[in-house]
Parts: sequence; C-alpha cells; structure tokens
Amino acid sequence: MDRRIPTLKTERLIIRELTMGDLTDIHRILNTAFGGDMPLESRNRWLQWTVMGYEMFANLGQPHYGERAITRKATGELIGAIGIVPYIDSFGQISAFNGRSDGRATAEVGLFWAIDPAHQGQGYATEAAKKMVYYLTRYEKLHRIIATTGYHNHASQAVMRKIGMTVERAEKPQPPNIFVVGVLDNRSAWQSTFHALIRHPDRPAIWLRQWQTGWGLPRARVPQYVWNSHTEQIAAALQKHLRQQVWVNRLIHFTEDEERRRVEGVYEVELSGTLKAGEWIGRRQLATIPLREDRLRPILDAALVEMESGAVPAARPVWSYPGTVWREAVREWAGRELARLGYGVIGLRQVKHWCISSVLRVKTEGPDFYFKVPARLPMFVQEAVVVQKLAARFPAHVPAPVAIDRERGWMLFRNFEELLSWHSPPPDRAEVMRRFARLQRETAGLTADLLADGVIDRRLDVLEKQIDPLLDDPEAVAGLTAEQLNDLRAQVPLLKQLCRRLATFNIPQTLVHGDLHLGNTARLNGEIVYFDWTDACIAHPFFDLLCLEGEEDAFEREALQSAYLEAWQEWASPAGLREVLAIVDVLLPLHHAISYQQIRAGIKPLAKAELLSPADFLRQVPDRLARYVANGEEIAE
Repeated sequence: MDRRIPTLKTERLIIRELTMGDLTDIHRILNTAFGGDMPLESRNRWLQWTVMGYEMFANLGQPHYGERAITRKATGELIGAIGIVPYIDSFGQISAFNGRSDGRATAEVGLFWAIDPAHQGQGYATEAAKKMVYYLTRYEKLHRIIATTGYHNHASQAVMRKIGMTVERAEKPQPPNIFVVGVLDNRSAWQSTFHALIRHPDRPAIWLRQWQTGWGLPRARVPQYVWNSHTEQIAAALQKHLRQQVWVNRLIHFTEDEERRRVEGVYEVELSGTLKAGEWIGRRQLATIPLREDRLRPILDAALVEMESGAVPAARPVWSYPGTVWREAVREWAGRELARLGYGVIGLRQVKHWCISSVLRVKTEGPDFYFKVPARLPMFVQEAVVVQKLAARFPAHVPAPVAIDRERGWMLFRNFEELLSWHSPPPDRAEVMRRFARLQRETAGLTADLLADGVIDRRLDVLEKQIDPLLDDPEAVAGLTAEQLNDLRAQVPLLKQLCRRLATFNIPQTLVHGDLHLGNTARLNGEIVYFDWTDACIAHPFFDLLCLEGEEDAFEREALQSAYLEAWQEWASPAGLREVLAIVDVLLPLHHAISYQQIRAGIKPLAKAELLSPADFLRQVPDRLARYVANGEEIAE
C-alpha cells in the first residue's frame, strides 16, 4: 500500500512535499515564525533529510512524519509549512486522555503548522490544518490527533478550536514543554448500538435480561458509524458481548440520528450456545414489565405477534428465515463445488446480510471464497447469469464466478487480493473511476449483445416514459409535501425535454453498474475489478457518477470526476461535456429514484427502512433544474 501523502488542495491552497528549491523561503519562514536563528547550512541539511524522507517512509509503507509546504494556489507562493510530528510525553494530566496521572508517557500523532507572518490572520493555518485532519482521519484512519502550543499563543489555540479540537490547559506541565494541548478524538464522531433479539427455538418468546433501569435486549456498542447491512461488524460486536457465535437473521428496526450522531438497530439473531442471566419473555409478560428502552416496546411486541402467528411474510428472503436449513443448503452446495478445486469447507461467516442480498465468507482449509445470493426484484438482473457473461466479455474488469446455481441465483467467487473502500488512497480512487470509464467505452457498440445477456434496458427514451408513472406512484412520492409534488409535476415537460436533449450528444449509452462505489471494487491479479452487478443496465454512462455525490471534499470530488472524464474527452468538446454534466446533474436523481421505486416494490414493508426511498432523490430534482436554468443553459430539443 502506498501511504505517501499526496498533494492536497483546498479552495485557496496547495499542500505539497517540500523540494530543495524551497530552501530560501522555508528557511526564512521557519526562522521568522519561531523566532529562531538556525544557520542556512543547517537548514539545508534538514531540508535534504526531509526531502529524502518522503521516499524513504514510502518505501517502508509508512506515512511521512515531517513538514510539507503550504503554497497559495493562485500564485504558487510558499507561505508556510504543515505536517505531522511524533509526540512521546506524559499527557495523562489532560482529561481527554482519561486523566491518567501516573507519569507514564503515551505516543501520539501531533499536527504542526507555521505560517509566514506576512500571511497570518487570513485563515490559511485553519484551512491547511482542516485538510490535513480530513486526510489523516479518512485515509490513515487515525483515532486521535493532538497539537500543542504555549499558554499565550491564542492564535494557535483558535486554530485548534476551529478544526474541532478540544483545547485544555496543563496547569502544572510535566514535562515543561506541555502548556496547552488540543485533542481531536475521531472515535467519538458516531456511536452504533446493536440490540440482539433472540427468539425461543420452540415457542413465541424472546430473551430479555433485567437491568437496574428495566428489562432489555442484549446489546453491543461500537464507537463508529455502522450501516445496517454491514453484518460482519454487527455480528462481531454482538459475539464479543455475548461470548459466543452469532448468526444475524434479519434487521427488525433501524434508526439514524445525524444530529446526535447515533445509529441504533434491532437484529433477530441465533446463537451457538446457551444463555445466562436472563429470562424468556412472551407477549403477555412483555406488556407488564418495565423496559430499559421503552421506545423499543412496539418493535418487540410486533416481533412476538409474528412469532405467535407462526407465519413468515411472503416477501421475506429465505436467508432471513429462522433456523439452519438455508445455511446448511449453502454449505452443502459450496462444499460440493469447492471439492472440485480440492478444498473442503470448514465454516460460513456473514459479510453482508439484508433484505436484498446475502454475502457470506466461505472458510476452507485453504483460501477463503465468497458466496452471494441477491433477491429477485424488479430492476435487478439475474446476477449469476449476467456476471458470468460479463466476466467472459470483460475478464480484466469483472471477476468470474467459480460456480453458479442458475435456479437459485447463487454465486461463488474467489477471494480478492485487496478490497478497496471509501478510505482507499486518492490515487486508487481516481484509478477506479478512470478504469471504469474505459470499461464503459468498450461496451459502447455492444448494446444488443448486453441486452441479450440479461442487462436491463434503461436508456434515455425508457427514462422519459418512466417519469409519469414514478410521480403517480403514491408510495414513491410518500414523504414529499403536496407543494413539492406539484412542483415536480409542473417540471415534467422540461425533464422529458432534457432526456431527449441528452440523447443528442455523441456520448453513447453504455453499460452502467448502477451501484458503483469503492465498496464494490477490489484488486485481482493486480488490477482493479468491479463486482455486485445486480443493478446492471444500459443507460447514460454518467448516471454512475452518483458515487461522487457522497464525497465531502469538493476538490477530491473534482479530481475523481476529472479522472472519469479522461476517457470521454474525444467524444465531446469541453463545452459539450460541461452541458452533458449539467443535464446529468438534473436527471441522475430521477434514474436512481426509479431504481428504488422498483426495488422497494418487491420487499416487505419492515425491510424498506433498510433502503433509501425514491423521495430522497426526488426532492433534489427542482433545485438541480433551477441551477441548470440559472447557469444559462437552454432547455431545447
């Protein structure tokens, strides 16, 4: 893994590696900023060491401790330095370190900055520090960053506060160089709570334990955001709490509170062992006892009502049924298929398990394999069949399944060398976009073949015909106000015109992944490959740019878009590409609203909380259309 910190950009600044050509400026800035008098020759040796360190740390697979240049984007002028430095000191006197005062030292990552006095007071230190914090917490996944300064350096203390640090004063600094310490604890950003609803194997009852504040389900907490389908993390947390193997059957209830940064889910689970310190509680008894979380009472009551009925809702996927019948069938099939390769199955572990698919890790005596089964839903392809054909056509981009079961939609894949993620380094993320655009270009002349392979037709003429049914679907527009819905209906003629306008450009309609993001990419044989093709379709290629809208950093988003657009430069002029992107910005939420409209139509009501709603996308359309018009674009045929 290349952990060399890349060049970082903000609205006004570029943060880059220092070079020997920076000697005169950085010598003056550091001596002036700190009131020092280091000789130029000493500074020259320091700079040689710093520049060499960039490469040496990278060779060791380590991020570079040390300074980096802060330059003004507009002029290229070097105006300061920023970097990370190692701190080994007794920080126990600071409450953010749990107030340990035994004198022992801890090793911490410190943030350092210095701005040329001629450029101070303009927010450059804060701007650069925010960018470094963003990079270190996102890509290096640091859970804590600190900074130190003197009692009277109020400017540095202000920067600490502006970048989100808690600032504390050490009244009796030991060692004496500790005066004021700023601490940014990334672990406290989100908290996820998982409640385990354990059903009795033979009668309608659930396991509750009595606490001082009332009865409650077993629960586990982790100091991070965990999405409801990330079953591997959920099961691991519950296993640690319950001290036995946990199998998650299904999500029963899920809430997300962004203001409080809290996530809470109730999961029906099965255990491998026995339970202690609790009781089996039926519906009648539930109504009479105090609960630790009384807000969960309706959820628990509804679960018991279903148990009493003895029926499983028709729309519930078979992998969410209680019992081991499905698991045993998967293990038997995977064992038979992997035996052909000389491997024996020793266990199954959940990776992702929710209303629209189940992904399992198949443990063998040798390498791991992955099993997947998607739900059969409108707008979902028969993935087992389609991915086999895509892999045959594009073996460098689509991993081929080891085995498939066409009737049941089951797939078995080899393990990947490396799973990419939202936290992958920027160069890897850019290559994901660049390489995928090249794949789309390869598919430009294969529309008829891909449709015959089972990919869904979602071209622009199809999108145009789907707008009216979408807005006439009561469930799809649920969550919109009457005013919002009326505004959308008034804009339908313009939206249809934009569909036709977009089709006139030279950029062809191609293979679209439909759910392109870093979590669906990996390395195999040294190359980036793309998996999870349930939403595969023929549509405008830029509809896959939805993945960039979750990128918080505007400059990284621009860099990723630029990497993607490299493959399309010869298909349209710069002005043409700008107009295409402007139209796609309006139509993209419509495309994905239709996806969720169709997918949600095929799942049970309780499971719909696991997915976004069409209204989440439809709310965006009026503002995007207004922006398109405000930018002077003409809505014309």
